[in-house]
Amino acid sequence: MSWKSCDCDDAPDHWLGDALGVDLGATGLAARAARCVDGVTGARDEALALFRHVAGLRFQLSDPAVRTDPDRLHGQDGGDGYFKATLWLHLLRIRRIPARMRWVRLDPKAITHGLWDFARLAGMPFFYPLTEVWLEGGWSTVDAYVVDPALFARIKDHIARHRLAGAYFVHRDGVCEWDGRSDAIQRFCPNDPASLPQADLGCFHSHADFLRRYGVEIPETAVTKLAYEQTAGQLNTALVQLRAQNPA
Repeated sequence: MSWKSCDCDDAPDHWLGDALGVDLGATGLAARAARCVDGVTGARDEALALFRHVAGLRFQLSDPAVRTDPDRLHGQDGGDGYFKATLWLHLLRIRRIPARMRWVRLDPKAITHGLWDFARLAGMPFFYPLTEVWLEGGWSTVDAYVVDPALFARIKDHIARHRLAGAYFVHRDGVCEWDGRSDAIQRFCPNDPASLPQADLGCFHSHADFLRRYGVEIPETAVTKLAYEQTAGQLNTALVQLRAQNPA
């Protein structure tokens, strides 16, 4: 049985243009999108080029305001999965490729090993977006990605050495590539029932669109700004240390 349990409006035209939390004209991203697809033709190859750009951005916890303020996307050269999903969706829509966010509720115990253990958030359910892209008559569900390829390699090594099911937001069978045709998920594995989302919450235009319905359930709303900044600093320090490790 598929982990996708919520039906969405699958008409691609519904997932184009501006919407709540999506402002294509005010983001300053048009030139960035054009540079990413320079010399590329066809929607699939454009989507792949945009994916590689976003996936390659350095992963780090970013200012939560960036997730809901499209005007702030252009000035960011790295960020977390929320930021990457938001950026990629804007870039895709600028290139007239339908895109949306499918939000899920995850149990982080397995995939956050070594990252949130010290932040008193380990074990808390949390909500996360996966980007869905319409290409060649169907939707692909893709992480865009929560970590960049260089960090992904370090995490995979860490998982293997410690014989873990997952760590640092990566499942042991997670992938860091996408072919533009199939689903490609880094955070969990459809063949590992224990890793699957606790709930599929459906499709939304943006982080802001999701918050309109589920904002009161977001764990970070119960954390003060200072506490978030302290936690983000700890997490980013842990990631810097992981990047500096030599592979086994």
